[in-house]
Amino acid sequence: MIDRISAIIALVFMMVVGLPLVFARFPNPAARTGLIAVLACGLLGTVVFFTCDAIPAAWRRLRVMRELAELSAAARRILLHSASALVIGPLALVVHVLTATVMCVFATSLRLPLTFLDCVLLMPPMMLLAAVPLSIAGWGVREGVVVGALSMIGIGTEPALALSVLMGFTMMANGLVGVVPLVLGGRRYVAIRPRYLGGEGVP
Repeated sequence: MIDRISAIIALVFMMVVGLPLVFARFPNPAARTGLIAVLACGLLGTVVFFTCDAIPAAWRRLRVMRELAELSAAARRILLHSASALVIGPLALVVHVLTATVMCVFATSLRLPLTFLDCVLLMPPMMLLAAVPLSIAGWGVREGVVVGALSMIGIGTEPALALSVLMGFTMMANGLVGVVPLVLGGRRYVAIRPRYLGGEGVP
């Protein structure tokens, strides 16, 4: 969960940094409003998540709220208050830049007028919207975003849809690679929750 959260935070950071360039590339007022809304939701979600452990003690009687609070505290400790954040942050950004690079390669192969900078600017809002739990693995949502965004710079529906589908299959293939260690890893990947007795952790 913290891995996925760090990836989303990196997307929000990339959107904040690249917003002036996105506005210059997409002057459409509706597009600007949509981008601002996506960015605002991303920022609000980040702040809310990092403060979830401040919920009232009475709410923690619910298991889901208690575990959310524990996850929030752990994520804040790892991502904001430890040396590991200096490694996790850059790596999260590198992963997204690599995704934009793959997108640029596909766009070049399809002879689409997209530069590497265009792909870097388009990828964060595309991935953020695809992360919304409205479909399976973002299918459908991602395609709608890509087709809508690329239509504003004169790219037709068919090539834009082809680009999005290629990106979707690439991400699916990348995710399937992770199945290999899970299948062959044996008990190394079995999580065991420690029980706490007398204030000391006893597995």
